[in-house]
Amino acid sequence: MRANYVSVLRHGCDLYSDARVLRISIRCLRLRPRGSSTTAQLQESITTRSNMARFLMITATSGTNRELADVFATTAIEKGHEAEIVDLVEMDLPMFTMARSKDPKSAPDISDLISSMTEADAWIVIAPEYNGSMPPTLNNAVAWMSMDWQNFRTMCTGKPVGLATHSGGGGAHVIMAMRQQFSFIGADVIGRACLSGRDKEANPETIDAMIDNLAR
Repeated sequence: MRANYVSVLRHGCDLYSDARVLRISIRCLRLRPRGSSTTAQLQESITTRSNMARFLMITATSGTNRELADVFATTAIEKGHEAEIVDLVEMDLPMFTMARSKDPKSAPDISDLISSMTEADAWIVIAPEYNGSMPPTLNNAVAWMSMDWQNFRTMCTGKPVGLATHSGGGGAHVIMAMRQQFSFIGADVIGRACLSGRDKEANPETIDAMIDNLAR
Protein backbone atom coordinates (compact mmCIF):
# COMPACT_ATOMS: atom_id res chain seq x y z
CA MET A 1 0.00 0.00 0.00
CA ARG A 2 1.45 3.34 -0.98
CA ALA A 3 1.97 6.00 1.64
CA ASN A 4 -0.46 8.87 1.62
CA TYR A 5 0.63 12.36 2.54
CA VAL A 6 -1.66 14.96 4.00
CA SER A 7 -0.43 18.41 4.94
CA VAL A 8 -2.50 20.41 7.40
CA LEU A 9 -1.65 23.91 8.49
CA ARG A 10 -2.16 23.58 12.21
CA HIS A 11 0.49 24.47 14.79
CA GLY A 12 2.97 24.35 11.90
CA CYS A 13 2.88 20.55 11.80
CA ASP A 14 2.77 18.10 8.90
CA LEU A 15 0.90 14.85 9.38
CA TYR A 16 1.97 11.59 7.74
CA SER A 17 0.18 8.27 7.51
CA ASP A 18 0.69 4.88 5.88
CA ALA A 19 -3.05 4.62 5.25
CA ARG A 20 -4.54 5.45 1.89
CA VAL A 21 -7.12 7.62 3.55
CA LEU A 22 -6.03 9.77 6.46
CA ARG A 23 -8.68 11.14 8.72
CA ILE A 24 -7.87 14.52 10.10
CA SER A 25 -10.05 14.37 13.17
CA ILE A 26 -9.18 17.74 14.58
CA ARG A 27 -11.68 19.49 16.74
CA CYS A 28 -11.55 23.06 17.96
CA LEU A 29 -11.11 22.95 21.73
CA ARG A 30 -12.76 25.61 23.80
CA LEU A 31 -10.87 26.42 26.99
CA ARG A 32 -13.06 26.93 30.02
CA PRO A 33 -12.13 29.28 32.87
CA ARG A 34 -11.18 27.69 36.15
CA GLY A 35 -14.04 26.79 38.36
CA SER A 36 -17.43 25.33 37.58
CA SER A 37 -19.03 26.01 34.19
CA THR A 38 -22.14 28.09 34.03
CA THR A 39 -25.32 26.86 32.35
CA ALA A 40 -24.74 29.33 29.52
CA GLN A 41 -21.23 28.00 28.93
CA LEU A 42 -22.46 24.40 28.86
CA GLN A 43 -25.24 25.34 26.46
CA GLU A 44 -22.73 27.09 24.18
CA SER A 45 -20.54 23.97 24.19
CA ILE A 46 -23.49 21.73 23.30
CA THR A 47 -24.57 24.10 20.50
CA THR A 48 -21.04 24.22 19.11
CA ARG A 49 -20.81 20.42 19.00
CA SER A 50 -24.21 20.10 17.32
CA ASN A 51 -23.15 22.56 14.61
CA MET A 52 -19.92 20.72 13.86
CA ALA A 53 -19.83 18.96 10.48
CA ARG A 54 -17.54 16.28 9.08
CA PHE A 55 -16.10 17.29 5.70
CA LEU A 56 -14.49 15.06 3.09
CA MET A 57 -12.26 16.76 0.52
CA ILE A 58 -11.81 14.59 -2.58
CA THR A 59 -8.94 15.72 -4.80
CA ALA A 60 -8.48 14.17 -8.23
CA THR A 61 -4.91 15.34 -8.90
CA SER A 62 -1.81 16.36 -7.00
CA GLY A 63 -0.21 19.80 -7.24
CA THR A 64 -2.37 22.91 -7.19
CA ASN A 65 -5.68 21.09 -6.76
CA ARG A 66 -4.26 19.21 -3.79
CA GLU A 67 -3.12 22.54 -2.35
CA LEU A 68 -6.65 23.87 -2.83
CA ALA A 69 -7.97 20.85 -0.91
CA ASP A 70 -5.61 21.76 1.94
CA VAL A 71 -7.04 25.28 1.98
CA PHE A 72 -10.60 23.97 2.19
CA ALA A 73 -9.63 21.53 4.96
CA THR A 74 -7.83 24.21 6.96
CA THR A 75 -10.77 26.60 6.61
CA ALA A 76 -13.21 23.93 7.79
CA ILE A 77 -11.03 23.11 10.80
CA GLU A 78 -10.69 26.78 11.72
CA LYS A 79 -14.50 27.00 11.73
CA GLY A 80 -14.72 24.14 14.22
CA HIS A 81 -15.47 21.27 11.84
CA GLU A 82 -13.68 18.02 11.10
CA ALA A 83 -11.89 17.55 7.78
CA GLU A 84 -10.51 14.58 5.88
CA ILE A 85 -8.66 14.58 2.56
CA VAL A 86 -8.80 11.73 0.08
CA ASP A 87 -6.17 11.93 -2.66
CA LEU A 88 -7.29 9.79 -5.60
CA VAL A 89 -3.84 10.02 -7.16
CA GLU A 90 -2.28 8.45 -4.06
CA MET A 91 -4.90 5.70 -4.11
CA ASP A 92 -3.70 4.77 -7.60
CA LEU A 93 -6.77 2.73 -8.53
CA PRO A 94 -6.39 0.43 -11.56
CA MET A 95 -8.31 1.38 -14.68
CA PHE A 96 -11.89 0.17 -14.47
CA THR A 97 -12.98 -2.52 -16.92
CA MET A 98 -15.87 -4.95 -16.64
CA ALA A 99 -13.47 -7.90 -16.86
CA ARG A 100 -11.32 -6.52 -14.05
CA SER A 101 -14.35 -5.72 -11.89
CA LYS A 102 -15.44 -9.39 -12.02
CA ASP A 103 -12.01 -10.67 -10.98
CA PRO A 104 -11.57 -10.54 -7.18
CA LYS A 105 -7.80 -10.52 -7.60
CA SER A 106 -7.88 -7.48 -9.88
CA ALA A 107 -10.59 -5.38 -8.23
CA PRO A 108 -9.17 -2.84 -5.75
CA ASP A 109 -10.21 -2.61 -2.11
CA ILE A 110 -12.12 0.67 -1.88
CA SER A 111 -13.77 -0.04 1.46
CA ASP A 112 -11.85 2.81 3.18
CA LEU A 113 -12.99 5.26 0.51
CA ILE A 114 -16.61 4.12 0.77
CA SER A 115 -16.46 4.36 4.56
CA SER A 116 -15.06 7.89 4.47
CA MET A 117 -17.66 9.06 1.97
CA THR A 118 -20.49 7.46 3.92
CA GLU A 119 -19.45 8.93 7.27
CA ALA A 120 -18.89 12.45 5.95
CA ASP A 121 -21.66 15.02 6.31
CA ALA A 122 -20.56 16.81 3.13
CA TRP A 123 -18.10 16.37 0.26
CA ILE A 124 -16.01 18.94 -1.57
CA VAL A 125 -14.77 17.58 -4.89
CA ILE A 126 -11.68 19.34 -6.25
CA ALA A 127 -10.46 18.57 -9.76
CA PRO A 128 -8.83 20.27 -12.75
CA GLU A 129 -10.35 20.46 -16.20
CA TYR A 130 -9.23 17.72 -18.59
CA ASN A 131 -10.25 18.17 -22.23
CA GLY A 132 -13.37 20.09 -21.25
CA SER A 133 -14.47 17.57 -18.62
CA MET A 134 -13.39 15.67 -15.49
CA PRO A 135 -9.96 14.07 -15.05
CA PRO A 136 -9.67 10.28 -15.54
CA THR A 137 -8.84 9.65 -11.87
CA LEU A 138 -12.25 10.97 -10.78
CA ASN A 139 -14.19 9.14 -13.49
CA ASN A 140 -12.33 5.96 -12.61
CA ALA A 141 -13.11 6.21 -8.90
CA VAL A 142 -16.80 6.80 -9.59
CA ALA A 143 -16.86 3.80 -11.93
CA TRP A 144 -15.39 1.48 -9.27
CA MET A 145 -17.70 2.73 -6.52
CA SER A 146 -20.81 2.45 -8.68
CA MET A 147 -20.33 -1.30 -9.16
CA ASP A 148 -22.41 -1.70 -6.00
CA TRP A 149 -25.00 0.59 -7.53
CA GLN A 150 -27.74 0.39 -4.91
CA ASN A 151 -25.47 1.13 -1.97
CA PHE A 152 -23.60 3.74 -4.00
CA ARG A 153 -26.82 5.54 -4.85
CA THR A 154 -27.98 5.37 -1.24
CA MET A 155 -24.68 6.85 -0.07
CA CYS A 156 -24.91 9.71 -2.56
CA THR A 157 -28.61 10.59 -2.30
CA GLY A 158 -29.08 13.93 -0.60
CA LYS A 159 -25.37 14.31 0.26
CA PRO A 160 -24.36 18.01 0.23
CA VAL A 161 -21.57 18.49 -2.31
CA GLY A 162 -19.40 21.48 -3.16
CA LEU A 163 -17.25 21.78 -6.29
CA ALA A 164 -13.88 23.45 -6.79
CA THR A 165 -11.12 23.56 -9.37
CA HIS A 166 -7.74 25.02 -10.24
CA SER A 167 -7.56 24.84 -14.03
CA GLY A 168 -5.54 26.48 -16.74
CA GLY A 169 -8.59 27.07 -18.91
CA GLY A 170 -10.76 28.62 -16.21
CA GLY A 171 -12.50 25.46 -15.05
CA ALA A 172 -16.09 26.23 -16.04
CA HIS A 173 -16.39 23.01 -18.07
CA VAL A 174 -15.15 20.69 -15.31
CA ILE A 175 -17.48 22.35 -12.80
CA MET A 176 -20.38 21.79 -15.19
CA ALA A 177 -19.35 18.16 -15.78
CA MET A 178 -19.00 17.42 -12.06
CA ARG A 179 -22.30 19.13 -11.31
CA GLN A 180 -24.05 16.94 -13.87
CA GLN A 181 -22.33 13.78 -12.61
CA PHE A 182 -22.98 14.26 -8.91
CA SER A 183 -26.52 15.55 -9.44
CA PHE A 184 -27.27 12.46 -11.53
CA ILE A 185 -26.23 10.13 -8.70
CA GLY A 186 -28.52 11.98 -6.29
CA ALA A 187 -26.21 14.39 -4.47
CA ASP A 188 -27.35 17.87 -3.45
CA VAL A 189 -24.80 20.03 -5.28
CA ILE A 190 -24.71 23.61 -4.02
CA GLY A 191 -24.85 26.42 -6.55
CA ARG A 192 -21.70 28.28 -5.56
CA ALA A 193 -18.40 26.81 -6.77
CA CYS A 194 -14.75 27.81 -6.41
CA LEU A 195 -12.93 28.44 -9.70
CA SER A 196 -9.27 29.34 -9.79
CA GLY A 197 -6.34 29.13 -12.17
CA ARG A 198 -3.00 30.61 -13.18
CA ASP A 199 -4.43 34.11 -13.42
CA LYS A 200 -7.09 33.82 -10.73
CA GLU A 201 -6.52 32.82 -7.12
CA ALA A 202 -9.19 31.00 -5.15
CA ASN A 203 -11.49 33.51 -3.47
CA PRO A 204 -11.33 33.10 0.36
CA GLU A 205 -14.86 34.49 0.67
CA THR A 206 -16.14 31.82 -1.70
CA ILE A 207 -14.40 29.08 0.31
CA ASP A 208 -15.85 30.45 3.56
CA ALA A 209 -19.34 30.66 2.09
CA MET A 210 -19.17 27.12 0.67
CA ILE A 211 -18.09 25.66 4.03
CA ASP A 212 -20.87 27.52 5.84
CA ASN A 213 -23.48 26.46 3.28
CA LEU A 214 -22.47 22.80 3.31
CA ALA A 215 -22.36 22.68 7.12
CA ARG A 216 -26.03 23.61 7.49
